[in-house]
Amino acid sequence: MRTLAALLAAILASASLGPRSAGQEAYDAGLLWNGLSYEWEGHPHRLSVLGSRYEVGSVDPWTGALEGSHEFSVRIGSFPPDRASYESRYEAVRSRAVEFGQIRVGPIELEGRIGAELRREVEFETTLAAMGIRRSPRRPRAVALLAGLSVRSTGWESGWHFQGLGVGVSRARIHEDGSVTLAARAFVRPADSPDFVNGFDYLGDWPAGEPVGYRVWLDVTVVVGEAEDFVATAIRIRNGPTRLATRTRILRDVRLTGRSTWDGNRAFLGTASFELALDADTRRDGRYIRRLEVAARDFVYDPATRRARFAVAHGFSNQGLISYPWRLISESVHVLVEVRDPALQRGEGRIRGKVEGGAGERVEVRSGS
Repeated sequence: MRTLAALLAAILASASLGPRSAGQEAYDAGLLWNGLSYEWEGHPHRLSVLGSRYEVGSVDPWTGALEGSHEFSVRIGSFPPDRASYESRYEAVRSRAVEFGQIRVGPIELEGRIGAELRREVEFETTLAAMGIRRSPRRPRAVALLAGLSVRSTGWESGWHFQGLGVGVSRARIHEDGSVTLAARAFVRPADSPDFVNGFDYLGDWPAGEPVGYRVWLDVTVVVGEAEDFVATAIRIRNGPTRLATRTRILRDVRLTGRSTWDGNRAFLGTASFELALDADTRRDGRYIRRLEVAARDFVYDPATRRARFAVAHGFSNQGLISYPWRLISESVHVLVEVRDPALQRGEGRIRGKVEGGAGERVEVRSGS
């Protein structure tokens, strides 16, 4: 009897799970990176290692409940010891109409000389299956959004003074054979500082013959679905050059109208790219980093009017014992994604913590449980 009861239960479970898991009623969920701020408590430091990345571990197709993690990493070399406080912003989304593939691109190798703009764009190719996408859309649409980044200096453990940093993803395409391509780019500008000591072994200018470089990885969430079921609208936020300062934070109130033409739509917000760069009047334009910020938050969307509103913050500081001023030039691209799915749910969150320089931490992220 117990065997018969178990068999009957298995048949009933199979009958109810099958159509829902394979059809449009199954949920998928994803995590989107919407920015980072971090600040050193004791002193400003060079850009050596910096990472903030989200990863989805599992999704319940019945409810869309998501379990994942956020990893933050930072390094300052060997001297002096310090601790960084950080805050990372994210968007957790679950939907029955679109799916969320996740991939990691890199390393993107950036090599050059001190003071040069190290910039590179690569085309990355994968497949729907490799991203974890279960369906094959008839008229596919894809949008690439950031899920995180990792930056690591090469050739010099302590890294170099900061004059610019940026990453971005774009041009996601799904091809007839099921392959997926997208463009990923990275930008770093290491530079000498007006400070007398530019490296632990060097005084004054960094030797012209010494190579400088960084490796950059991008975590990407690719939103995939039928072209008739969702639409993406991007907006570019530009600031600067600001006034000369040693600490600046710009907060913008952003309003954006979507392009959806159907009823029953819902929406969420992602970030596709950002760049922060310094312009200075000194012979050496690099600066130590005390604080760095780029973030989007407080997203609100009205389905009736298709209007969205959110805040964007860009900031930088090099304040320390001796601080040299600079002007900040910044931009970020944010994407409003409207989906024809009344069941779509989103949640905005943040991860906060403090880590020692040269360390990192991983924090669990749960949504919809």
